[in-house]
Amino acid sequence: MLKKCSGLLLALVVTATAASAEERKCKVIQFAELKVTMLGNSPTVDLKINGVPVKFTVDSGAFYSTLNTATARQLKLPLDATNLQVKGVAGVADTYVTKAETVELAGAKIERVPFVVASFGGGTDGLLGQNVLGIADVEYDLPHGEIRLFKPQDCGRMSMAYWANGRAVAEIPVEPRDDYQHHTIGHGILNGKDVKVMFDTGASTSFIALGAAARAGVRPGDPGVTDGGQTGGIGGRLVTTYVGRFDNFSLDTEELRNVRIRFGDMDLTADMLLGEDFFISHRVYVSNAQRRLFITYEGGPVFSTAARALDRDPLTRTEKAAAAPSDSGKEPTDADGFARRGAARLSANETANALADLDRAVQGAPESDDYRLLRARARLVNHQPVLALTDLDTLLERHPSQAEALLLRAEIRIADSRPDLARPDLAAADAALAPEADSRLVLGRLYAELDAFSPANAAFSQWLKAHPDHSHRVVALAGQCRSLAFLGLEMDRAAADCSRALDISTRNDLALEGRGLIRLKQGNAAMALKDLQAALQVRPKWSEALYLLGLAKQALGQTAEGRADQVTALSNGPVLGARMKALGLETPPPRKVTP
Repeated sequence: MLKKCSGLLLALVVTATAASAEERKCKVIQFAELKVTMLGNSPTVDLKINGVPVKFTVDSGAFYSTLNTATARQLKLPLDATNLQVKGVAGVADTYVTKAETVELAGAKIERVPFVVASFGGGTDGLLGQNVLGIADVEYDLPHGEIRLFKPQDCGRMSMAYWANGRAVAEIPVEPRDDYQHHTIGHGILNGKDVKVMFDTGASTSFIALGAAARAGVRPGDPGVTDGGQTGGIGGRLVTTYVGRFDNFSLDTEELRNVRIRFGDMDLTADMLLGEDFFISHRVYVSNAQRRLFITYEGGPVFSTAARALDRDPLTRTEKAAAAPSDSGKEPTDADGFARRGAARLSANETANALADLDRAVQGAPESDDYRLLRARARLVNHQPVLALTDLDTLLERHPSQAEALLLRAEIRIADSRPDLARPDLAAADAALAPEADSRLVLGRLYAELDAFSPANAAFSQWLKAHPDHSHRVVALAGQCRSLAFLGLEMDRAAADCSRALDISTRNDLALEGRGLIRLKQGNAAMALKDLQAALQVRPKWSEALYLLGLAKQALGQTAEGRADQVTALSNGPVLGARMKALGLETPPPRKVTP
């Protein structure tokens, strides 16, 4: 692979204030620079596989570059079965292997490239793993939208943080790699306890294993520990998470105090993952040659729970949020640079700065669909739906079948109570999307929000066929079950789908409501009552479930109480009554009498 990249060789000058003999000898060759765009919490790069554009997540926690099963099928690549299982934080997944004739990355065309093939979440076509990222030294400069690969020569033990310019540099020893250990793993201190830390750009948030959190004195149920929701990954299992407060976390010279970090019972390779939220606030150089990490804090929240780096006042010894250091990167010079920095700033919740950069990107390249779509998403985050629609309308006037823009515009129109305008957008997206497209999950959800349950069911069904092991299959199973429930079709199959979803996540409100409606229609009002009550425990103010609960109570003879529930549900807005009438749910179905 390195030979194929030889055309990209660039010399990197490493300077020092007092150049030693070692420093004078040191040469660092930059042989690749990956342009990274943050999509939400995912650092992504554009590739071409066999000439077809694809988008990969840069995942330093992946031992090998991996192609999503649905994408491999869409590209019509041969899939050869293996005995290999890929282990993720949420379980394991069976895999295939395939080989692409050509892969174009960072300006280089590489031939006969192998990939592991597995189903995973994240919305991209693949994962760029350690078989690429680990071939040399790698610098993760996500705040500035770049990842660089280097080959150092004669640098000994000198610091590789060439950008530091006087700022504090944390230096972390890295555990050696071998055939069984491919990850970037160092050590930190959590509440005074040593923790093994994996640096994982593929993890959207930093995370602590349940046992490591307990050793640090933080457990579920402790005062101040809150529900962190459920999360998943490769393997498809959903894991309950918590957010706890930790007195301190340190990596060499960098120390954070009084921070809130997510934790739970995940099967991690280390005690702790430092994920995208850490990388977006730091610049990280992984020296595989020296087996050390060099890290500088670049400003902003360190963890997704909004903990910030702290400075200690030398006189009062009190702590305060650290002032953001001066930017260690160069000012962008073109639209692409502003777009990538804007996307990074948006991921770091610097919305105003992100919009300023994205404005510059659109001004510099007004014909770019990608930049307008990025700005539309940023404007939505900034609560500017009208301006977001302006970008989407402009984009779709030029390219009416751009599916992601159609879905986003439909979502805005649904939120604005304009279903008449949203439906044509969904139909156009439906026609434009490949059968295996990951976005069909979004399509199904939006159709369901419009009570268009027939196309919703079709979208969920297509998605499940293409993504049988995906970590988001719980969403599709619940959506398919609920769609069939409202349609009154294939009730036994629909109930089975809801039960499968609840096996994955016992607190899935849509699956509980869907199964409750099925049991209500099947005349099993007592079981329907239990499911609908459980759905309301998960989502207490859900008027639709409360209305159906009222029907179940009336079917059981609890007429006054059931009607009271319906009155309460209908008092939240007049639309619900019209919807229930249109769906044939004005009155409770007859209760099945067992002889």
